[in-house]
Parts: sequence; structure tokens; C-alpha cells
Amino acid sequence: MKLYFIGTSHIAKESILEIKKTFLEYAPDIVAIELDSQRAQALLHPQTRRFSLSSIGKIGLKGYLFV
Repeated sequence: MKLYFIGTSHIAKESILEIKKTFLEYAPDIVAIELDSQRAQALLHPQTRRFSLSSIGKIGLKGYLFV
């Protein structure tokens, strides 16, 4: 069995293309992902959040755009 590591960014189009290419080339039987605790919690416990423009001051512009 061979093990491959693919470095990715969850917002980069290049990462999506690299993952698709790797899946097509190697057709893996097992796939594992590493997530930081905040991203894991967000995926396991999705909540609809409503942010107003005043939230930008608290979470920053990038946080506001990607929430």
C-alpha cells in the first residue's frame, strides 16, 4: 500500500484540481483528511449564522466574506 499526502487549501481552486487529478490517477480505496478543530466543529455541527455589516469589526473582512 502506498501513502500520498496532498497539501491543500479549502478555498483554493488549485487544491480542488489537484485532489481531482490525484483521485483519477490513483483511485484510492481509503481517504483521510486533517482538519483544525474549528473547521471540524463547523462541519459536524452546522449552524446558520447571520452576520451584519457591524460584524466586520469583530471578525474582520475576510472572516465576514468567508463565513
